[in-house]
Amino acid sequence: MPQLDTSTFLSQVFWFFFTFITFYLWLSIIVLPKIKGIFLIRKTLYLYFAKLTLQAKNKKKKIDLSLSGCLKETFETKKYLELKNNNSNILNTSLIEKKKNLKLFNEENFDYYLGNLIDNIFNNNKNIIILKNWVYFLNK
Repeated sequence: MPQLDTSTFLSQVFWFFFTFITFYLWLSIIVLPKIKGIFLIRKTLYLYFAKLTLQAKNKKKKIDLSLSGCLKETFETKKYLELKNNNSNILNTSLIEKKKNLKLFNEENFDYYLGNLIDNIFNNNKNIIILKNWVYFLNK
């Protein structure tokens, strides 16, 4: 067996060290720096995107808070406007009813006073005619 032959032992040791030293240099000079660069880029990108994610979460919280405040203010304004509109409708209805009642009252009063006036005029004319007739009879 050539592996156990002492005359070839030195050459086997030489090639053993030569191969592993070459393999070590190739790994340390070419492969590992590329892998290290890839990991460095990944780490940098990870930290950058983690920072962006944190900023986005903070912005989202601020937007949610302002949105909830705006929604609350909008609902309060809506309730206020609905209440104001309801009060306005009630007031308008009340005013319309009062106007109708006043109009009816005025028409009824007008009819009543006109009727009384006509009756008074008619009665006064009757009285005048009766007085004239009485005076006429008395003068005869």
